[in-house]
Amino acid sequence: MSNVANRKWESATETAKIVRAILKAQFRGIKFTVQTKSYSGGASIRIGWTDGPLTEQVKKVVSIYEGARFDSMQDLKSHHDRVEVLPDRSLQRIQSGADYIFCDRERSPERVAMLEAECAAYYAEWQGTKTVIPGCGPMYWHWMNEMETQLYIDGKLPDRKPDPSTAETVRLDPPEVRS
Repeated sequence: MSNVANRKWESATETAKIVRAILKAQFRGIKFTVQTKSYSGGASIRIGWTDGPLTEQVKKVVSIYEGARFDSMQDLKSHHDRVEVLPDRSLQRIQSGADYIFCDRERSPERVAMLEAECAAYYAEWQGTKTVIPGCGPMYWHWMNEMETQLYIDGKLPDRKPDPSTAETVRLDPPEVRS
C-alpha cells in the first residue's frame, strides 16, 4: 500500500508565495523580488535581487519548486512533481504551477567598483581588458565572477550567507518510504 496521498496542483501564484517564504528564511536581510508570468504554454517565476547570495545558491534553494524541465536535444518539455510530507506523515505529490524559475542577480555600482579594485590587484592583465571597452569582453566578466565567488567563499563580502540554523527547517526532504 502506498502512503502517497492524492496529487495537488498549485497555481504559479501559490508557488511564488512559497518561494518568497523560503528565500526570506534562507537569506535574511536580502530583498528579493518574486514575480510570476503566465503564458499560453504555462507559467514561470522570476526572482531578482541585488548583490547578496550568488545565483547558484539561490537556484539550489528554489529549483525544487520548478514544475518542468526542458530537453533541447529532443525539443521536449516534461513535467514532474515534488513530494511533501503532510501532518499525518503521509506524502503528497504536488505539481507546481510554475514550470520554470529564473534567477536574475544584479550587481550594485559599489559592488562593481569593489570587484574591479580587487581584480586589478589580483590579475596582472586586468588593465588591458578595461581599456578596450569598459565593462565588456568575456575576460572582464569571467574575472569579475571568479573574484566575487572567491571573496564570497572566503567570507570577505558584506552579504549575509544562508543561515545554517534554518536550513534544516526549510528543506523539504521526503522521509523514508516504507512499504
